[in-house]
Amino acid sequence: ILGSAAYADAANVLAPLVLAHFFLVFAYLLDGAYYVKRRTDVKPWVAGAATLVMLLAYYLLIPEWGAQGAAWATLIGFVFLCGLNLLVAHRYFAVVIEYRRLIALISMAMAVGAISRVLDFSVLSFFVKCAAYLAFVVAAWYFVARDDERQFVVAMRDQAIVRLSAAFGRS
Repeated sequence: ILGSAAYADAANVLAPLVLAHFFLVFAYLLDGAYYVKRRTDVKPWVAGAATLVMLLAYYLLIPEWGAQGAAWATLIGFVFLCGLNLLVAHRYFAVVIEYRRLIALISMAMAVGAISRVLDFSVLSFFVKCAAYLAFVVAAWYFVARDDERQFVVAMRDQAIVRLSAAFGRS
């Protein structure tokens, strides 16, 4: 069962890997600058530099800390990729980044993660974790999302309902 003690060993590497993938996705979003300015020739250089940093981090961290070292090396590599991509992409196309909102979302996600880490694998803890995840979504909706983003989500929901109703013969 998900959330049982069988997953306890994975908990040690899960937090840095989830955070690492946040930075990877952020780096992917920054890639848009290369496409807009038709400078995709720059991407392999940025990716190559990040790969070297990650390989060095693997070399240094895995022998001492095993899977935990690999997870942290992955985080280091993706943070480097994101940072370098941010610097280089801005040379070609200025990407506006709302740092306050990003920091708010990351902080809320870290709070949920911290709550999850201190709880055991009981049924009560499972419901507390679910409540924390729900609180994250509600807080993001009311305190981080802008009005236009909320309107977009509501419009997408309404469109999905119409399509699902049509697909299942209800109108």
